[in-house]
Parts: sequence; C-alpha cells; structure tokens
Amino acid sequence: MAINQRPRFEVSHDYLSGSLLDDGWHALLSCPAGFSQDIFELGTTQLVHHPEYNSTLILRSEVISDMTFKDAEPAVDLPPLVPTFSGLRPVRCIHRKLLPRRPGRDAALEQYCTFYTSCSLSPNDDASAAGSPNTLVLTPIVEDGIPLPYYHPAVSHIAFRFLSLPPETGASPSPSSSETPSPQNILRIDAQPFPGVSLDPNDRLYRTSLALLETVYRYCWGVITQYKKRVVHDALVPRERYQDLYLIMRERHKGLVDTWKEVTDPLKHVFEDIGIATYLMLLWKDTFSLRTANDSPTEPETEDLTQEPWKK
Repeated sequence: MAINQRPRFEVSHDYLSGSLLDDGWHALLSCPAGFSQDIFELGTTQLVHHPEYNSTLILRSEVISDMTFKDAEPAVDLPPLVPTFSGLRPVRCIHRKLLPRRPGRDAALEQYCTFYTSCSLSPNDDASAAGSPNTLVLTPIVEDGIPLPYYHPAVSHIAFRFLSLPPETGASPSPSSSETPSPQNILRIDAQPFPGVSLDPNDRLYRTSLALLETVYRYCWGVITQYKKRVVHDALVPRERYQDLYLIMRERHKGLVDTWKEVTDPLKHVFEDIGIATYLMLLWKDTFSLRTANDSPTEPETEDLTQEPWKK
C-alpha cells in the first residue's frame, strides 16, 4: 500500500473486553491503527486545539494553561479533577475553554486535556515510543448540579487510547511463514459515563464517540501523508477577532430578519450580510489604522468589541 493512501476507517468491537483504566470506565469502540505511537500524539494534539472541526456547535477552543511533567517530577500540580491510573503517568495537561458558536443557546465549557504515557514499556510496545503519550483523557470542569452543554457527551471523562495488542490477540500467523507476527495497534475510546447514560450503539454517546474516533484516525493519517491545506485562510483578518465581532454583530442586528422586505430568504441573506460587514469593518480598521513613524500599522491592543472599536 502506498504511504499516501489512507486505509478505510473500519470500526471494530473485537477488543472491548473491559476497560484497562479503572472501575466505572467502559470501552466503547475501537479501530485498527496502522501507525506508530508518536503519530497518535500528533493526531490527538490536533483534536485538542481544533474541536470545532468535529462539532458545528463549537466555535473554537482557547488554551488557558499548558503544563508538562518531566520523567523525574511527580505531577504535584495536577488538578484534582484529572484522574490517575495505575501503570500510566501524566506528561502534559492542557486547560482549555470551549467557546460555543451560539452563546445565547449553549454555555462555554472549560476542560482538562491530559496526556499519559506508560510507566514502563511492555514487550509489545515500540521502544522508540518511550515517553510519548498513548492516552488522552478529556475531563469537563463543571460544578455540581450544572448540566453539561449539549455539544459535550454526558461523561465525567472520555479517553482516547493507543494500544499495542499481543500477537495472539491480533491476526494469526500463516502456517507457511516462520516469521513472528507483529503486535497489532488499535485506537480505542473508553469513557466514564454519567449514571443512567445508555451505551447502546443507537444512542448519542456511542454516535459521538464514533465521530470522535474517526476524527482522530483521520488526523493521524493526515500526519503520515503530510496533509497540507491547499488554501491559506484568515490571511488578512485574524479568525478569532472576526468570530468574536461577528457574534456581537449577529446579536445586535438579528432583528433585521423580522423586518426583511425582500422576497429572498432572510435567514440566509441577513446573517450572510452581517458576516461580510464584520469582515470589512475589521479589514478597514487595520488598513486605515494610525501608523507609527516607521509608516507601519500599530499592533492592535486588547479590544472591547462591544464599544465599537472599528470606529476608533
């Protein structure tokens, strides 16, 4: 198989004989992983930084803090909500904030994204992967009695795991071959659901996990094939500034939908025009901003967008 050809994503339920993490955890689904453990780290990092690619209800994520833990250092600064496991040690913990696309409907949510690696290598592990993460656990930060936003599954934790199975668990060797079968790598999602949450394949938790597993699989193969975007976006106006101002403009002018006089669809054209106006305001503000003595635009400072900074 050519290195630039991604194998078809296929879900497997053959390796779900109990979660290896702790009591209360359930192995939900898995898929074959034709790549190494260091690729898993790059793929899951992409998932952490770009949750909006997997849910249309999420605008983006913002990193609040990023802690790393060295081999000899105990994770003394690990937040209490972050779980610990026998045989795994944390190597990195990212505290991020998920911003909703519709703030009036969904709340923002903070989350711990913790990477773990094995405390010691097993005979099936690749020695070159020593120290690289093989587990990512996402932990929502919510107070008691506060429901999770709809875009987050009803779980206390959800884990993405890279597992190397012993040869006898994977494919059997050919009788005519004297070669020792190599370990089989798989991706697996484990979760600690809230009480009463169904694990049925027809219910939401399973469907969400399936989408997340396929996303990580695609990201990992994107690393292998050295995928690059064909078009560079957000070259003139930073995406974050545009998104923040668009939400304000959308809320401020959404009443135009009720007073639309044209025969065209107001739900399409009003918000489309608001998006164009938002882009032009930010572009013109940067283009015609005050210039320094070196005739270069001044760096934009932190802005309160509710105070109409595009007029300044």
